[in-house]
Amino acid sequence: MDFILYLLETERDERLYNQWLHTTMQQSFKDFRKAQGLKSIRNKEKEPITKEQEQKMFDFATQFVKPNKLKPESEVD
Repeated sequence: MDFILYLLETERDERLYNQWLHTTMQQSFKDFRKAQGLKSIRNKEKEPITKEQEQKMFDFATQFVKPNKLKPESEVD
């Protein structure tokens, strides 16, 4: 999810940069971006995942994907 938000934010910055290029550029791009009032859409401070949260996410995911039980090597065709 973080990667998708990164891509969206990068695309937004590129559009803003192109907009800035087509203005009179009386201010720097950094100041222009601040004047637009855009905030980051990503959460840059990540909280560590606890074992309980990890197990909860794993249980949620396994309801959609059921792992196959491996056959012993003697039973493989």
